[in-house]
Amino acid sequence: MSTHAQSASTTLKRRRAQIDEQINDETDPMNYSAAGLRRLLESGDGWEDSELPHLTHNNTASNALPSIGPEAKLQLQHALDILPAKPQLDALVEAFFSNINHHYNIIHPPTFIRQYIIWSREKPRGSCRDVQLTTLILMMCACVTQHLEVESQLASGHNASSEDYQVAGQKLAAAVPTGYYHITNIQWKILLICWFKGEAKFTEAWHTIGLAVQEAYELGLHKSRPLRTAPDSHAQIGRQAWRVLYCWNWQLSSTLGRPLMMPDIDPELEPLHSDLTSSASTPTLHTKLQYQLISSLARRWQTPQDINSPSEIKIYKGMVDSWISSLPSVFSIHNPDTSNDVTWPWVVAHRYYIQTMAYFMLLQPYKAYLSSPSTNLSSTETQELLAEAVNYSLKALQAAAQWASLVSEGDGQFHLMVLCLFDTAAFLSTTLDKDQSKTIPHGDKAVLAVDEAATILRQLQATSQGAKSSYKLLRRILRRLNWTRGSAHPRAPLTGNMGEIGDDGCSHGLSSTNTC
Repeated sequence: MSTHAQSASTTLKRRRAQIDEQINDETDPMNYSAAGLRRLLESGDGWEDSELPHLTHNNTASNALPSIGPEAKLQLQHALDILPAKPQLDALVEAFFSNINHHYNIIHPPTFIRQYIIWSREKPRGSCRDVQLTTLILMMCACVTQHLEVESQLASGHNASSEDYQVAGQKLAAAVPTGYYHITNIQWKILLICWFKGEAKFTEAWHTIGLAVQEAYELGLHKSRPLRTAPDSHAQIGRQAWRVLYCWNWQLSSTLGRPLMMPDIDPELEPLHSDLTSSASTPTLHTKLQYQLISSLARRWQTPQDINSPSEIKIYKGMVDSWISSLPSVFSIHNPDTSNDVTWPWVVAHRYYIQTMAYFMLLQPYKAYLSSPSTNLSSTETQELLAEAVNYSLKALQAAAQWASLVSEGDGQFHLMVLCLFDTAAFLSTTLDKDQSKTIPHGDKAVLAVDEAATILRQLQATSQGAKSSYKLLRRILRRLNWTRGSAHPRAPLTGNMGEIGDDGCSHGLSSTNTC
């Protein structure tokens, strides 16, 4: 070996060691910096297969495909043809870790980047055979490009759309024989669920949760790790994936009225002491907090549909209120600690997620009970529940509206904000329409909140198919109710200036009688 080659090799190994040292110094393997991720991408040319024996996906003990058949080869080549050239694909991968992954933390960046570097080297040679990793990359691209403006730099220069990536990923995954379970399959299924929710296709998302849960059980992800076990990225990724699926399962079961597909719960709640006492927040904390809440609820009720009486709703409300009051200061509903918002870039989005999710979850059993034909809406007890439901609706819309004012292109939790705006505004508008005696408290403020939710959804149409579909459906609901903008109600909107719902024909020609 020449002196120059030896020097280059030594320098490369030193650079890799420095990156690994930086990563391993973090208390949470998911807590990484964008700069460290970029250095991994830049140092990629020197990674060798022999240097990666520890990688979960390349581990010979895993269920990686030993060979691929003709159909899989055909779909794999089609998938590779859809993907953009490496410079743009690198930009999409970096955008995924900058905008999306920190919301779910189901992919360990250094591990993935090392796999991606090998995959990128094999792709132009025609020797790429990793069907599962290619599927994951396609789903990452689908999620990154889902909420981008057409004029966006990331979205330009390539003909493939977000849906193209998603469809190609599903077709490629279908070519994998049954029985080859792997954490990579869980990862791309979670991203597919995220994509479906972003398109407001919640039934498809619910069915995909079922597929992911089945594979998670096969991999043993439902079993909590003993506290004595040393932390490692593979175990934490698996556990985090289970938490995400569990939370989504409860949320969609509650929203859609579907049964739970994950009845198993851990025998003991996961301790959060180390997370709450740490001087630095971690990107996984908001998911752990949500998982803690939903696990507690699941111990009390087998399914969200069991919360079906005023007494049960009051117990539910008490449990969620108690959880809200125990939130760490960085996520506090009132006067949160914002001193580290710049240091921890994920905290702002996670704070709005926690606040929106908390009020949206609080509202669900109220909606189900008050919408039931068997509920006596004239009883004093029901009227009290109705007043509470309106109050939580206003708080949910306020949190979602504030979140919308800060949301950026490609935000990975876009769908919750859109769902909250649509679903809560639809509930409020129909509730106000039924209130012929106008006895609901804060009725004028509720009208303004519905108007603002519709305005925000209209403004978000350009960056979200889910927002576009939700806005159109909300428009139809408001038109059916002969809804007019609440200009007669003097109270200020929750945030910013109100837009005109009728800008694109929603309220033109409607009755001037306000339904409130």
